[in-house]
Amino acid sequence: MDIDLEALDLALDKVVEATLDPLLWQGVVDDIAQATGSFGVNIIPVAERAPGLIIATESLGGAFEDYFNDGWHKNDWRLRAVPLLLRNGTASEPQYTSRDEFEHHPYFRFHAKHGIGRSCMVGFSTPEDMLVMTLHRKLVDDFFSAEEVSVLGAMRDRLTLASTLMRSAMQHRVAGMMEAFEMADVAAIFFNRFGKVTS
Repeated sequence: MDIDLEALDLALDKVVEATLDPLLWQGVVDDIAQATGSFGVNIIPVAERAPGLIIATESLGGAFEDYFNDGWHKNDWRLRAVPLLLRNGTASEPQYTSRDEFEHHPYFRFHAKHGIGRSCMVGFSTPEDMLVMTLHRKLVDDFFSAEEVSVLGAMRDRLTLASTLMRSAMQHRVAGMMEAFEMADVAAIFFNRFGKVTS
């Protein structure tokens, strides 16, 4: 196993700080990538995949540009893993992709073009607002082992805590703004990050 457990623990210690300062999330994914020996790491919402909603290591920048330009965000193969994420909290390719599909499907060829190989996903937050952290390996690396998937799955608790804290802080902020608009007798409509009316 190539995961540096101590470095991973230190990286995860920063997620609570990142709930107070969203700019720190970049450092969190960078540190997790380094601790796990990953080619890259990203966090993306399941329900809505848009460029402004993704946190990713610099190594994945070109891949995500093509991901949106080529329409893969509308037909992401990894969405097949959502039932596994809901049930187990983690998913790696052998659980939802055959070796033949991994080697020949256009989605994985697109990844290979960017040097991206096997991956492991960790789902966190609430089922209806699930976020997924995906750890990507280099092309030359093998699939994640069961032991590695188990270690990565243990990240869920701290990631979910961070997500809950961020959601709570946002709700308090919105409640305060609503009260201010009411006191000023100004009409206002609030939207969430998906463009849906919340208040």
